[in-house]
This record gives sequence, C-alpha cells and structure tokens, in this order.
Amino acid sequence: EYWAVVEGWYPDACSTYGGSKQEIEGDTIQLTITSTRPEDLACAQVLTDMTEEILLDTDDLDPGEYALIVNVDNAMTTFVIS
Repeated sequence: EYWAVVEGWYPDACSTYGGSKQEIEGDTIQLTITSTRPEDLACAQVLTDMTEEILLDTDDLDPGEYALIVNVDNAMTTFVIS
C-alpha cells in the first residue's frame, strides 16, 4: 500500500476534508483533494491546519517511478513501486 500524507491549511475554521479523486495517466498520478464547508454558517476566517492520509490506488500499476501531483501542481513528488 502507498499513502499520500498531505499537509496544508483550510481557509477557515469550518472547512473539512471533502474527499479525493485519483487519475492515472502513464507514470503520473493526479490527486485532487476537495474540502467542504457548511453553507450559511459564519466561520472565523483563519487558516486552519490540516493533515490527511490518502490511500493511493496502485494495485494495477507496474513497478517503476511515478510522479504524484496534488491539486494541479500545488505539490509534486515522486515515488517508486517495486
């Protein structure tokens, strides 16, 4: 199993993890992470730390080096599947 540990900030005190979507093209994995926020709720506009551990779907991938891109070039790293 391969996990992406993503750290960052929510834009306010009410936002929470909304899920993730993974797309694979060649040797690149694009991970899109979303957040949710309650509607019609007054929230403190303060950056709030977040850390999410997301299981990557690598079952059908061949051994080799892969690039992981999070939220369209916000972060990128590489890792090797052996």
